[in-house]
Amino acid sequence: MFYWKTFVFVSALWAVGEIYQALKWKSPREYSRDKGSQWLLWITIFLSLAAGIPIAFSGYGHIGCCPRTLSLVGIFLIAVGIVIKTMAIAALKNYFTTNVALLPGHKLIKTGLYRFVRHPAYAGSIISFLGLGLGFSNWITLLIIFFPVTLSFLHRIKIEERVLVEKFGQEYEEYRKSTKALLPWINNLTFYKRKKTPRLP
Repeated sequence: MFYWKTFVFVSALWAVGEIYQALKWKSPREYSRDKGSQWLLWITIFLSLAAGIPIAFSGYGHIGCCPRTLSLVGIFLIAVGIVIKTMAIAALKNYFTTNVALLPGHKLIKTGLYRFVRHPAYAGSIISFLGLGLGFSNWITLLIIFFPVTLSFLHRIKIEERVLVEKFGQEYEEYRKSTKALLPWINNLTFYKRKKTPRLP
């Protein structure tokens, strides 16, 4: 079926792009503030896919109605997520890394999608994983893929926000007040408790 082949092709292309980004744009260790969140994210993604995809082909949890529509929606969401993440990377330019890091001369970016949300790249990835889960037309697969991966991204955001507030202090606090965490129409989320810590160099 054409729509299923398209879904598989788009998913595979997205996966190759993510692996390429992870290998190309990881910062040197001396700049990392990641605290293992990248490894946790990749392990969660691997385990979620390893558990969710076989279930999709087992017949358990299959959504009987509208499989074609769900696959097309999945393709659309994966594509939307890729576009959002690409726009976020373009706004960050040389400051984009696949691990949480502070590079020399690091500046707080507030242009492009960052005018509205603080973590558009993560939002794009979460949207793509939602599309991936939907595309299999299986509610168990959707739950296994989408929710653990989303929780891992939220954990990573929590770490990143702590690093950014330590680095930029009041500037980041003001930026938080004028933006949303992931989606413009969702109320602001608090991912960290304010601590009295010295600003990072």
